[in-house]
Amino acid sequence: MHRIGILFFCFGWLPLHSGCGDAGIDATVEVTGRIFFRDQPLQDGTIAFISDPRANPHRDLAFSRIDSLGCYQLRTTEGKLPRPGVYQVAIVGSHRPGQRPATLDRPDPSSSQLSATISGPHHQVVNWHLP
Repeated sequence: MHRIGILFFCFGWLPLHSGCGDAGIDATVEVTGRIFFRDQPLQDGTIAFISDPRANPHRDLAFSRIDSLGCYQLRTTEGKLPRPGVYQVAIVGSHRPGQRPATLDRPDPSSSQLSATISGPHHQVVNWHLP
């Protein structure tokens, strides 16, 4: 009887314990940051993180409006936090002298030279300093 209790404890606990540390496909990470252009906050625009199909099993898009202080907070198109993974990054802003703001419309990940890795499990800050 004592051995059965020990076996149940060892093997009965295993399925519960094995899932606790596994981030899984449903794990998400809060991602915030600031964007600087020529050492000044980018004062308006959009940032998009597009999952890199070469490195991720999922196809995700997370984006944010850039506020007047250059700050952003990513959300997916469903309003959720992004999942961990490798992302191509597109930044479109109106702080560039002499240029009108560009519109972000389905950015092509292959054309972006910026990338970021989102890792969990908690809040991650990703700041950008653009020349």
